[in-house]
Amino acid sequence: MLDRLKIFVAAACMAGAGMAANAATMPVDGDYEGTYQLGNAFSSHGLWLPDLLLNSDGSSAGFDNTWSFVLGSDTKAIYENGTLGLSGTVENTKGGVTYSLGFQFRLNEVTNHPGNLICGRDACRAASQEERDNIRFFDGDANGVIGTITGLGDLDGLVLDVTINKPNASDGNPKLGQLGFGGNWTTTNFGYSNWLKYDLRDQVADTSLAGLIGRSSGHGDINADLTLDGDPISSTPPVPLPAGLPLLVGGLGALAFMRRRRKAA
Repeated sequence: MLDRLKIFVAAACMAGAGMAANAATMPVDGDYEGTYQLGNAFSSHGLWLPDLLLNSDGSSAGFDNTWSFVLGSDTKAIYENGTLGLSGTVENTKGGVTYSLGFQFRLNEVTNHPGNLICGRDACRAASQEERDNIRFFDGDANGVIGTITGLGDLDGLVLDVTINKPNASDGNPKLGQLGFGGNWTTTNFGYSNWLKYDLRDQVADTSLAGLIGRSSGHGDINADLTLDGDPISSTPPVPLPAGLPLLVGGLGALAFMRRRRKAA
């Protein structure tokens, strides 16, 4: 009986170790494929579209240039086989009226990029060298096109064509999309960002709202924290609890009990 218990304990130890080794943790080595929820990188910053909406006098008073992600199952990023898809809804409220936009972006990984992490805030530069080395970079198609932004509700009919916003050739740090720890340009959290340009394809049909659209073209960015399966991603993965731990504890207890019985006998 004691020998069988020893075998059981050994098996429990192996099971626990195996489950610990296979536990899902987020690596820092650039293997970031998966589905993520998009979260605002700071405050309401999801999409930044300065002066897209203006008052009838041409001023931007009362409008916030940042559009907040509407959190939910349709606001997500999917990175798979070198392709990154971003989709969802953003909102902007002015004078008690909420305006909504939908976005659908598709980008392709650039494997020969020099790997220069571009940060908009000093905090981003606190990323470790390992994290900086494993930022993934993305571009649009051959023409730089990454997708569309579409008006919803009151803005129905508005369609913006979106391209990657690249600097001129003299800039040594191309502003491509970046995914990884510090990739949201604002913090060292796991995130994504890219600069973008938009061009008006279709105007809103309602003439009373058409005056809201301030520009036929402009620039902006998308800036997001990303979470995997609803859990914040950390560059320091937690130590997982082995699934076989209860078996191990039970086995050790039984082994101690049998030893006491043998001594008593």
